Amino acid sequence: MTNCFTLTRSINNDDCDNPIIPGVDAKIWVFPLDRWENAAKTVDGTDTNLITNIVMASGELGIFIQGQFSSVEPTSSLSVQTFGTTYLHQILFRVFDNSPKVKQELERIAKGKFVVVVQNNFKGTSDDVAFEIYGYNSGMRATEGPREVNNVENLGAYVFTLVSEETATEPRLPFSLLVTDVAGTLTLLNSIVTPTLA
Repeated sequence: MTNCFTLTRSINNDDCDNPIIPGVDAKIWVFPLDRWENAAKTVDGTDTNLITNIVMASGELGIFIQGQFSSVEPTSSLSVQTFGTTYLHQILFRVFDNSPKVKQELERIAKGKFVVVVQNNFKGTSDDVAFEIYGYNSGMRATEGPREVNNVENLGAYVFTLVSEETATEPRLPFSLLVTDVAGTLTLLNSIVTPTLA
């Protein structure tokens, strides 16, 4: 029987040459959960929370959302249950467009469950922390999506929040994603989403 509580590596929190920095890039790659489940994912042979490739099923793609400045806010938190421990994943993102085509996409997001990939500002020493996958196992569902037209701070943007459901939390922290390096990972992600809305 596998012992899930056995620690295997020491952690160095004092890396003066490569200190962690906060924040993410203002863009996300969004995949419907059913399409994500149909995709073939390659897990690293050593680090089991690292994905090294994604192959979507034929004709099944995600979408790309470009934001501005700090308009994307990902969060993961520990959820201690009576008989176990899980994680809540959450993505808050803003959409600075009110066109009919964008409204159609937002209405679809409001009705489904989704997996989201974000790009961190911190890349690590080997790019293996640059990208993370939220909702990998169970997906996340929209809980809020207000648009305050007169909100000066948000420029009247839609503010959507995707969150793990209480009965469908994640068994692990967000998976990391790395295909060789940052450039290779970006090439992969951009190849598995539909073109930006015209």
